[in-house]
Amino acid sequence: MPTEGDEKFQAIVRALQDVAPGTLCSYGEIAQRAGLPGYARYVAYILKNHAVTANLPWHRIVTHQHHIPFPPNDSRYALQRSLLEAEGLIVKGQRVRTPPSNEK
Repeated sequence: MPTEGDEKFQAIVRALQDVAPGTLCSYGEIAQRAGLPGYARYVAYILKNHAVTANLPWHRIVTHQHHIPFPPNDSRYALQRSLLEAEGLIVKGQRVRTPPSNEK
């Protein structure tokens, strides 16, 4: 299991912290940015267990198809959706996209 002192953990945390407001990244993209291709599940584990304590922008991380990873009837879905919309992102169903440049 990942621990905060682990080099891989730290690389993923740095990649997560670099995701700017109003942008999206998939779990796999974060793993790539951290130099750890194939570690998407490791990213998910870190977010599940450390997002709050490490103050990570968990809500900007979505599936590779840009879907919110929670079912619509889950309270985490509603929270993630509201945080993304507050940053100007568009959510339709579970799919998230950035607005065209003329909508910002």
